[in-house]
Amino acid sequence: MRIVSMRSSQIGIGMIEVLIAVLVLAVGALGFAGVQLVAMQKSEDANYRSAAMLIAQDAVERIQANSAKIDDYRRSGAIATPANAPSQTCGAGCDVSGLDLSQLAWSASQTLPNGQIKIDDCDFNGLTCVVLNWGERDGAANSIDACTSADGVNLAEGSNCLVMEFIR
Repeated sequence: MRIVSMRSSQIGIGMIEVLIAVLVLAVGALGFAGVQLVAMQKSEDANYRSAAMLIAQDAVERIQANSAKIDDYRRSGAIATPANAPSQTCGAGCDVSGLDLSQLAWSASQTLPNGQIKIDDCDFNGLTCVVLNWGERDGAANSIDACTSADGVNLAEGSNCLVMEFIR
């Protein structure tokens, strides 16, 4: 009969414990890194939404300051396109609404990635909407026209839209 000592049955156990501890630590570190990545993405999204809100607020204030020309701002819902560093002044006979739209479009394109702005009637409630859209343009689902519809505002998870409604 062979007698096994307690010492011989413990050989290698310490190494297994260390490997399991390293595995648990690695899984925890990967989880923490994943949480940090999501937090950074959400922070960036919040910054873009804040910038879009400021641009929309600026648009509403410009429209209210020049309310007699509301139709010039809407221009049949055309998407304002940025000019190269628009002029900051408007002389006699200048189109103030055109200058405003140019400055707003430039601001949206410089502040937001692929930023666009559109001012039009809201299809769903009769108010006027300032619509901003940014991010990847991987199809009609992410276009500025997909931000609103007759049903209301696009609330899809991946949409990068800000819609500000106001009464003129």
